[in-house]
Amino acid sequence: MIIETPEGEKEKIEKALYDYGLIVFGKKSINEFTQDPLLIRNFKGQLALFEAQISAQEKIMQYQEKALNKQEKALNEKSTHIDKLLSILSGLETTSSNSTIHIEKLIQVKDSQLAIDRGIIVDGQMKGNINSGDGE
Repeated sequence: MIIETPEGEKEKIEKALYDYGLIVFGKKSINEFTQDPLLIRNFKGQLALFEAQISAQEKIMQYQEKALNKQEKALNEKSTHIDKLLSILSGLETTSSNSTIHIEKLIQVKDSQLAIDRGIIVDGQMKGNINSGDGE
């Protein structure tokens, strides 16, 4: 790409960018690009800043990866606990329905026995309030 400045000078941008890329990636020395000591110092300063930024970003990414791994481990542990609880609850659900039926039968037998003991059964049917009486 050639750009013509207002003063009429033509600049070859593509070549300069290509050379700059070679220098940034260490494939070409800055001294091959320019002999200007000010440009060389400025460029080396910019490279040092880029290296510091890259290093800081790498450290941040490592920290984030550790935090993510820790969260993933905690999530997996919680998932395992939830699976265990669901398994227990599933077992309790079956046991619970059987226990409910068993308890209801025990209550009926106990109520019938209480009614018989109090003489409230008339013609095979319970009559009156089973809970009334001497506080049992």
